[in-house]
Amino acid sequence: MVDDLIPINSNTLKDPAVVLRRWVGQRVHPIYIAKTVETLASATNSSTDWERVQDHFIAALRSENPPTTYCANAARAVLQMLERKNIPMTDTFIEYYAEIVAMPSSIGATQALLGTSSTSTAIISYPANRSGSAFALIEESPDVISAEGCTGFRTWEAALALSHHILESTSEKYSTIIELGAGTGLVGLIASTHYAPQIVMLTDGDENVVNVLNETLTRNAQTLLVPRGVSTADAACVFWGNSSHLDLLFNKTKMAQSGRTLILAADVTYDPSAASALVDTLAKMINNYGKNTTDVLLSATIRSKETFDTFAAECNSHKLRMTEIRRFDPPAESQYYFIPPSSPPICIYSLRYM
Repeated sequence: MVDDLIPINSNTLKDPAVVLRRWVGQRVHPIYIAKTVETLASATNSSTDWERVQDHFIAALRSENPPTTYCANAARAVLQMLERKNIPMTDTFIEYYAEIVAMPSSIGATQALLGTSSTSTAIISYPANRSGSAFALIEESPDVISAEGCTGFRTWEAALALSHHILESTSEKYSTIIELGAGTGLVGLIASTHYAPQIVMLTDGDENVVNVLNETLTRNAQTLLVPRGVSTADAACVFWGNSSHLDLLFNKTKMAQSGRTLILAADVTYDPSAASALVDTLAKMINNYGKNTTDVLLSATIRSKETFDTFAAECNSHKLRMTEIRRFDPPAESQYYFIPPSSPPICIYSLRYM
C-alpha cells in the first residue's frame, strides 16, 4: 500500500490537468493515480481544488482513452481515496464512474487493482519534448518480464530518469545516437527528438525485442524522427561481447562517423555476470567512434551496491572513468515521467577514458 503523497514540483502544481494526462497516458498504476489526485488537491485542500482536480482526472481518462479495465481500476482507486477522506464526488466523476463500471470489460477490474498482472500489451504515450507537444508511442507490457527472462517489454525507471535528464539538457549536436540494451527504445527516441541526429540505432541482445523496436521506430517516424532530420533509424541485435554484432553496427553507422556520437544505456548494470562483456562493448564502441568525439550516458538503478560495484570495477579495469552527473533519490520528481516513490536511487553517469 502507498502511504505517502506523490512528490510533485511547483511547475506541475500550476497545471494539474497536464500531469494527470501524462500519468494516465503512461498507464501509471491506479493506486499512484489516486495518490496524485490527492496530492494535487491537497496543495490548498480547498473544496474548489478537490472538485477541479477530480474533473481534470476524468478529462484525462476521456482524452487518453486507455483500456476500459484500466479506467475502471483508476476510477475505483480515486473513489476509495475520496471516501476515505470524506470528500464528495463531483457530478462529472459520478457520471463517468457509473458509465465505466457498467461496461462488460470492467468486470474483474477490482481483482486487477488488488494486484493481478496483465500480460496484454498497450501503446503508452511519453512526452518527447519539454512543451508536451510531441509524444513517443511505445508498445509495452508494463507488468511483464517474459518467460525467457527478457526485460525489454516494459520501460524501467532508469530509462525514465535518463529521458528526463535528456529533456532538461542543452541541445548538443550529435550525428549518431546509439542505445545499448534499448528495451522499449524510449531513451533513444527521446534523445533523437532532442538532439536531432542523422542516424539513430536502437540495439538489444534479444531478437524479439529488436523486432518490436523496429515497429516502434516505424510508429514514431513521421511524428518524431523525420521532423527532426533523422535520415536513418534502425534497430539491430547487439549481444554484448559479440564482435560480429559490433562490426555490423559499426558498418551501419560509418556514414556519420565524422560527427559526434552519443551512446546511451539505461538499467543495464543489474546482472554482474554481464558486466565484463558490457564494459568491453562500451570500450570498443568509444574506440571506434573516437575518444574525443564520443559521449556516453549511463543510467543505473542502484538495487544492489555489490552488483553495481562489479560494473564500476570493470570500468576501472578498462580505464573508463565514471562521473556521476545526476542522482534521482526516491521519491524522485519529474514533470515528464512518473517514477514510482518505491524506486531505488537512480544515478546517471558519463563515461570517458582516463
